[in-house]
Amino acid sequence: MLTKIRDIYPDSTIAVIGAAPSAVKYRDIGYDATIAVNGAWQLLRRAKEDKYFLSGDAGASRKSYYSSIPDDVVHILRPVGAIYSPVVVRDLSQRILLQRFWEEFLDNHPEQVRVIPNRTVCECDTEVPLRDLEYDNRFYDELLRNIPSSSSHVVFNVGLPQPITKNMQKLRRGPTSAGCALQVAYLMGASTIHMYGVEMTNQGVSYAGGNYFYVPEPWEKGITTSEQLISIEGVIQDLCELGVTINHFGHTRIRNIRIVESADVREKQAL
Repeated sequence: MLTKIRDIYPDSTIAVIGAAPSAVKYRDIGYDATIAVNGAWQLLRRAKEDKYFLSGDAGASRKSYYSSIPDDVVHILRPVGAIYSPVVVRDLSQRILLQRFWEEFLDNHPEQVRVIPNRTVCECDTEVPLRDLEYDNRFYDELLRNIPSSSSHVVFNVGLPQPITKNMQKLRRGPTSAGCALQVAYLMGASTIHMYGVEMTNQGVSYAGGNYFYVPEPWEKGITTSEQLISIEGVIQDLCELGVTINHFGHTRIRNIRIVESADVREKQAL
């Protein structure tokens, strides 16, 4: 389904918004498109042009914020998130069948299941551990083949790190949802990417460990790891070598990115 988004904005400037406190710096200064990650979709209200919600989280469509995303926002999800989404799989009976297909595989192959540490989802008003599979499990491809095409929405798979190219079939795993959004922006045709709220710090406001500009539900908090930091830096390095200019507005722990405080007049004119 990545073919739906390849080069739809050639030589463009695209914004990527994470959920950390500096995300509130986001203003649409003329972006061709804006991609908001997870709970950062709330800032899409400020976007003037095309709006995208993206999550690499297996439990994304079962989060408290998900049902409030406006209808004009295109959803980009992993297969596990898509099968629980009434936006991507509109037919209830088909959605139930896909969920049963997934759950039965997990039940029948416990040796392939990984339970995400400190992560839960709500099922029938009860918190249960979030179950997933290793990213390169072939069952993802089988699940993906059974998900119906849904207008503009996109379902993507992730795999082991491979060279980033316009013809890539899977996104590179590991760099958080923001790293997936960077890859999607490149596939869309971005020559410049402006990042907001991708701090990777785990520091700051007390209620959220610095990872959120909003107050998340207790079971929806997460941390970023040193491995994820290294992974997103690898994505940024590869995109820069491909000729993409990437800036972050406000503080970030990412070491190989240009940090700017705000979009000055020259940057606005450049857009």
